[in-house]
Amino acid sequence: MTSSGTNRFEEASLSRFIRLDLDVPFHRDLFDLIMERNLSRAGIPCADGGEGKPFLRANLKRLDLSEEALPALDLPALLLNDPKIPTLPEVLYKINAILSDPNSSAYEIASAVSLDHALSARLLKIVNSPFYGFSHQIDTVFKAVSIIGTTQLGALVNGVELVRALSKGSTRIHVRSFWKHAIAVGIISRFLATLRRMGDPERYFMAGLLHDIGRLITSTVAPMHFTVAAARAERQQETLRSTEKEIMGMDHGEAGALLLGHWKLPFSLEQMVLFHHAPGRSAFPGDASVVHLSDIIAHSMDVGSSGELFVPPVDGAALGEIDLPREAMALVIGESEIQINEVSSFFFPD
Repeated sequence: MTSSGTNRFEEASLSRFIRLDLDVPFHRDLFDLIMERNLSRAGIPCADGGEGKPFLRANLKRLDLSEEALPALDLPALLLNDPKIPTLPEVLYKINAILSDPNSSAYEIASAVSLDHALSARLLKIVNSPFYGFSHQIDTVFKAVSIIGTTQLGALVNGVELVRALSKGSTRIHVRSFWKHAIAVGIISRFLATLRRMGDPERYFMAGLLHDIGRLITSTVAPMHFTVAAARAERQQETLRSTEKEIMGMDHGEAGALLLGHWKLPFSLEQMVLFHHAPGRSAFPGDASVVHLSDIIAHSMDVGSSGELFVPPVDGAALGEIDLPREAMALVIGESEIQINEVSSFFFPD
């Protein structure tokens, strides 16, 4: 690449980090690692933001909505009652009921999953992938649950089915790019939790997968308000989260937590989604910190896009909960990047 081409790429990379104070050691280490990652590829842009950000910017330019023209909005009522929000697949209610029953068995959850042949096939592909790294083939759901456990299999089922159920409806966010970012945050969360020996890594994968679900649904039920919030964020070079709160009265973490509670998903998951930008306020600050740091890392890698144009700054509380020195951060980036494309292909095989 020519020097001018490299400079243009560097300028684009720099603009993504505009909200970060590079005097903060975590920000500086992350920025340096991403720049090293880019340079190691001979200056060829290695970001995989895909179509998400161009799609959003094209929408903002085409629609050009005025803030004064916005009607009044009762977002909580819309989130709980709007018919555009899909109902959860019946298999999720069955499986979550089994998981919440202390007297249930591994056989019961395996039997419930096995009745859905398409779901079983998707799960076995993931379980047999490098995501788990088993040395032998696992060819039935019954074997899978005996090896990875009921909780882990239940988290995978929820993740796979929620992505499928919630992948339609929004015209303001590029849905595949949205899920690419979500999958990246899930994979990084899982790896970071494993690295820090926090237990039950699939729970963190699911939290990462759903951390921005409020944004996807908000863009579906309140598209005009979402577009105005995104336009203000771009114009003022603010994070989309801050303008969501100003325009819609709640941010995507609050919206997502409201939905997860309505769907009766675990409270700890609801807390991780609610506070993934403010982990110090969570009842489970360590858990929320994993998703918080993973989200920042995924944004810095530019993997997919949930509509956010800038890398969000770190919350100091997260650094008090999770020790992530530069060497560990480099390991997280390198190892997770290997898995992101492959796992994404399982969720979106076409």
